[in-house]
Amino acid sequence: MSAAAPPIPSGMVAKARWHLRHNPKADLWVAWWSIPIAYNIMGMVYFTITHMMPPPDPSKSQAEVVEFFTRYGFEIRLGFGVMLVSLAFLVWANGLIGWLIMKMDLPHAKAWGYAYMLAMCGGGFTGAYMSAFTMSVASLRPDRDPAMLQLLYDATYISFDGTMGFFLFGSLIWTYAILADKSRLFPKWFGYTCIWNFTTEFLVSPAVIVQTGPFSWNGTIAFWIDTIVYIGWQVIYVFMLYYAIKRVDPPKDRFRSMRLANLPGSRGTSVASTSGLSPQPA
Repeated sequence: MSAAAPPIPSGMVAKARWHLRHNPKADLWVAWWSIPIAYNIMGMVYFTITHMMPPPDPSKSQAEVVEFFTRYGFEIRLGFGVMLVSLAFLVWANGLIGWLIMKMDLPHAKAWGYAYMLAMCGGGFTGAYMSAFTMSVASLRPDRDPAMLQLLYDATYISFDGTMGFFLFGSLIWTYAILADKSRLFPKWFGYTCIWNFTTEFLVSPAVIVQTGPFSWNGTIAFWIDTIVYIGWQVIYVFMLYYAIKRVDPPKDRFRSMRLANLPGSRGTSVASTSGLSPQPA
């Protein structure tokens, strides 16, 4: 006999507390909520606080680079200090997507899930942590040698754009998994929208080679079109993850078994008895 959870109370805080204690998918929903929280923080940091986006001109002179770090030094350190903490949310997000890939009906699903998480962690380290590190180092002491500041400035944006290879392979893995999945955890049309994403990631790669034109790191193709497409696709995938969590069975692990066994009215049952959610149509 499965444990009977108490009724859901009224009030936002009480409801959240109830779900954290009794919802067998609580960790999945925490991971899902981490996505809009993290990306909103990152957008605010990049576009508002640090003045890193839209990207400044790649051909800035040494004097212009020094002036940039002198003017915005405190904002850069403040913004990236906040972002380096919020990036931990994306570890949960990547883990959620990797776990969902493992639940799909396709050959070697577990290997594909781990490969996705590995690719995205590599991209997050080189693209976010490294660029935040170099920008913060440069802004900490703007009285350094101007050539050194220009080196850190170039390293920031080359690291940020050069990391797209990791994200490209992550997007390819997710696209393949969605299109090959026989269980249709995600609708097939969503797999085709993922092609938008990895196509734009491929088009960013020339930004490490050229300094001017549409493929430079502030160019029409490498930044503006890529950013617009990515934001649109990101909105779609947040909703797709929401419906995938509702359809998938809760994870079965010892922690859930112990938690459900301690609920009032429980007789030591496993979480497996609570995982019979009927899937919605794809």
